[in-house]
Parts: sequence; structure tokens; C-alpha cells
Amino acid sequence: MDSVRVLPKGLLVALVVLVTPLVRATVHQNSSVSTPATLDAEIREISSGATGFLQRRIDDTLRRDSGGRILERVDPGDLGRMGSDTQSFLMKRLTRPEFAAMRDYVALQFPRSPTADHLDPALGIPAVSRPAALAYSEMVSAFVKRIGANPLAVTLEISSQPTGAMVDLRTAAVRGPESATNATLKNVYRGLYTFRVTKPTYKPAMGTLNLVDDDRPHLDCALALLSDLQSESSCRRR
Repeated sequence: MDSVRVLPKGLLVALVVLVTPLVRATVHQNSSVSTPATLDAEIREISSGATGFLQRRIDDTLRRDSGGRILERVDPGDLGRMGSDTQSFLMKRLTRPEFAAMRDYVALQFPRSPTADHLDPALGIPAVSRPAALAYSEMVSAFVKRIGANPLAVTLEISSQPTGAMVDLRTAAVRGPESATNATLKNVYRGLYTFRVTKPTYKPAMGTLNLVDDDRPHLDCALALLSDLQSESSCRRR
């Protein structure tokens, strides 16, 4: 017969005291639910913080020289760091699962810095003209502001011809639940997605869905039969 060890009363009480705060802390943490209002406030705060960070980098990069003269030529490396540092600022803050699509948008759609367009006559090294540098800084500024310009959650209408197709919508880190067309998807978080629309005996339709730069709420898909050698399945926004 197996023996059963009984813990001393003092040790049992000590274990209960130690474990109970951990359980309470876990329950409290899991009970916090992000509402649309808190998510919108947080994404606006991230966008605003990135705008301020970018402005400081613009001031540093397009500063006047030691003689007080406006720089007419900018080191392309300085411009590249201005952009990459701003992108990193955003990526470090877009950590919520609800921000997964926006994180992909920042990772894949962030404006690329311009390459050198002439040689600096004084130094003989590649440089970017001031107008091109200013245009890039304005492009990055507009990109950062778009992130917090609209509510995070949108409603997306997905239809197909024929109906009854399965829609797979995902980001690099999160896969959404599959839905059958025609479908109304509520609370889809803005950002960048890949999608795949499939139906047996039909060719799949695949593509990228940008819910930041394109506000159109409908995705219409026309599916071509596997036996159709002339047509391909495709989707369009409207």
C-alpha cells in the first residue's frame, strides 16, 4: 500500500500564502480587456510619439552647418538612419496582438530613403539634394500620421462569385478565423494582411490587403474554374 505524506501545518500555511498572490495577479492581468476606445487612444499616442521623434531627427539631419548656413546637401546615410530609427520607434511599440497588422504595415510599407542624386562638389562624395531630403522627410511624416489618423477597427465586406468560398486572412504573426463568403467581418484591425480565397474545383485568389492606405470596405472576388485555361481568379477593392 502506498504511503501518503502529510505536510506539517506550518509549511502548508506558508505555501498557501505564497501561491495566492500569484494566482490573484494572473487573474487580474488576464481580466483586463482592451476596448476599441483604449486601442484607438494607444495607437494615436504611438503615432504622436513617433511624429515628435521624427521631427527631432529631421532637425538633426537637416540642420544648419557650423556657420549657420542651411545645408544644401545631405548625407544619404543620415537620411537612411532618420527613417530606420523612426521605423524602429514604431516597431518597438506596436507589440499588442491587435497591432499585428499595423506592425506588418510599418515593416513592409515604410518609405525608403532616397539614394544620392549628385556629388558634393566640396567633398566629392555622394549626397542627396536638400529638396529631395525634404520631400522624403515629409513622406515619412505623412506615413507616421496615417497610423493614428483613423479608428483601429474597421468592417470589411468580402464576397465571391460563386459564393461559399473560404477566406483566410492573416498577418505575419496572427491568423484570423476562416470565414465563408459572402461575409461581413467586423472589428478587423487596420494594417497589412495577406488573403487567400479558396473553393473546391476553383483556382485560389490571393493577394495583399492594405487597410491603412485604402479605405474601401469591400473585397470582391471572381473565382475561375480549374478547368478554365483562359482565366485566373482575382479580387478587387471597391
